Amino acid sequence: MIKSDVIVIGAGFAGLMAAAVSAKRGKKVTLITYGSGTFPLNSGLIDIMAMPINETICATPIDGIEALPEAHPYKKIGTDIVANAVGFFKELCEQENYPYSGSIDKHQWVVTALGTMKPTCLVPKTMLGDICLKQEELILIGFNRLKDHYINIMEENLQQSLGKNKIYTSIMVDADIDAGRDLSALDIARWLNTEQGYECCLKQLRGVVKANSVVILPQVLGIKPDYAIWDKMKKDLQCEILETTGLPPAANGLRLRSMLLSYLKKHNVTMVENAKVIGSTVENQKCLAITTQNAARERKYQADHFILATGGFYGGGLQMETFPIIKEPIFNIPVQFTGQDEAWANEKLFSSQKQPFAEVGVLTDDKLHPLDGAGNCFLNNVFVVGRNLSGYDFCFEQSGNGVALVSAYQAAMSF
Repeated sequence: MIKSDVIVIGAGFAGLMAAAVSAKRGKKVTLITYGSGTFPLNSGLIDIMAMPINETICATPIDGIEALPEAHPYKKIGTDIVANAVGFFKELCEQENYPYSGSIDKHQWVVTALGTMKPTCLVPKTMLGDICLKQEELILIGFNRLKDHYINIMEENLQQSLGKNKIYTSIMVDADIDAGRDLSALDIARWLNTEQGYECCLKQLRGVVKANSVVILPQVLGIKPDYAIWDKMKKDLQCEILETTGLPPAANGLRLRSMLLSYLKKHNVTMVENAKVIGSTVENQKCLAITTQNAARERKYQADHFILATGGFYGGGLQMETFPIIKEPIFNIPVQFTGQDEAWANEKLFSSQKQPFAEVGVLTDDKLHPLDGAGNCFLNNVFVVGRNLSGYDFCFEQSGNGVALVSAYQAAMSF
């Protein structure tokens, strides 16, 4: 049976970050994965906090954290750890030559695929939308046959967000991709990653794009976690280049995943892929091993510590077959929901308040050990991170990757 210092279960952003922090500390880390997490759905932005209580945007991410109720994961973990986690992530990005910009003391603004301005915290350089506030001429680039990217809607919304006194120009580019279907942003990104595709695109933009303008594209500037295409296009067109957020599959989420996997490989993290964790061996409030299953057989893995990053309801880390009985299937950690049917969700899905179902999860102490229904430690060598945690609505707050990052950092620093 294989023995590690720590086993991380889950390969989403929280899982990869927990493995990265543990490995940086010199721990022997095994990462158990079943799939590739939700990175194709991930914007790649690190939202820390935008709307802590209601639909009012807080002054800064740190101000938003200070306004939260005590049950929120950030409040349990503390602002010092939030700052340290942000610092660790930015240092990791620098080491991997894909630096992110931002801090917890100021919102960064990005342009969404609909042309609205969204606050966030940590941003890759290709998406720093503040430049739109400064430049007078914005050029919106669309691609024929690209699904779900409508530059006419973007222009209308940008005019509302930034004002009609700016100059807005729209350009459609033909990508010579013989796919026999509509194209995704990843198709365009792979095309631009080739010399032929890049030159074809550049030829259509030259003579139309004016110097010193801002060229706004969907997430298509390559699939690798680097700024090579972004830097080259800025130089060739003599203007600012900006990517928007976008609908899945998200190129920037996949760039983030590639960067983190590169870091884990350099730090000798053992990855066990396509292995579903089906149970655990527990004695005296301590987990001794977990059991995995793949197509061939079952296998046990031992460790001194375990980090549970299985993605809540979205990743199957929390399950509900009969309302309101919710279970965590690996360690059988209690999950409390005491409300009735009418308390499960707000009447309106897009409500002005947080959704009760989104805040359901595992209750933990400040070190992220799971607690039982009486508030006692349930397993003293297991830590719960990311969307398995109770007390926050990642979508409403715009805090998803932030809570994942900070809880992963706290868990990996707690042993």
